[in-house]
Amino acid sequence: MNFLRLISSLLFCFYWVGSAAQVDWKIQSSFEVLNIDQFQIDFFGNVYTVSENTLVGYKSSGSVISRYAAQGNGDITYLDTYNPLNLLVYYQQNSTLVFLDNQLNVQQQNFDPTWLGYQDVTLLCSTDENNIWFFDRSLNQLVKWNLGTQSVSTQSLNLKRIKDFNFSPTQLISSVDKVILNDPEVGIMIFDMTGAFEKYIPITNVSISLNGQFLYYLTPEKKLLQRNLITGIEKSINLPESDFELLEIRGDYLALYSQNSMTIFRAQEVEKH
Repeated sequence: MNFLRLISSLLFCFYWVGSAAQVDWKIQSSFEVLNIDQFQIDFFGNVYTVSENTLVGYKSSGSVISRYAAQGNGDITYLDTYNPLNLLVYYQQNSTLVFLDNQLNVQQQNFDPTWLGYQDVTLLCSTDENNIWFFDRSLNQLVKWNLGTQSVSTQSLNLKRIKDFNFSPTQLISSVDKVILNDPEVGIMIFDMTGAFEKYIPITNVSISLNGQFLYYLTPEKKLLQRNLITGIEKSINLPESDFELLEIRGDYLALYSQNSMTIFRAQEVEKH
């Protein structure tokens, strides 16, 4: 069992399988972070913030891990921390993908999808077994790429052939057995690890997170909803604060950003009924 499958198995047995919606959130740290564009949290509670071309890592205690800023690549477009030992940083301006370890050291050579004939890659995310997923807007297609063999592992159909509507996703996320595209204007499309379409969920105006079999929606009203992708059961999850600008959830960690302050929480227990 590889690292990511082990993490997902532990999550399945941990907080998010309870039937109750009330979570006891315990503060791990709170610290100042100025003017960020985006951030991600990993399975260990480490937070990585992006401001233009600079990436900064923080431990769950709030101490700084390291900083990374590549010259000549432009601003960071997208960050993915699904694999906490192999962070993915994408620069759409020049179609460059960089992989970093959890100390923000460059881990392997840059990857440029344009070398492979993919000219309009807008979204990327990590997955298991040394693969990444990316979405090419011009092809309207999901592609799973193996970094070891430098070849396509699998790919989806053109999305127009799956659903006859215009789908322009702004989020791409993955777990060990699902890959999900989110278009806030249209809804959510769910695929399996072969790129085969499984389900369309007509929920709009949300940002999403994925933990194992559970999909989380953050609504514009800052309500956090959890949907079990196997049973379809949906419930509301309480949040420790309501005054925040950005939210990220990973495993049993939650990070909220508001007014130049980052607060990291950890779920301690789920109320049973």
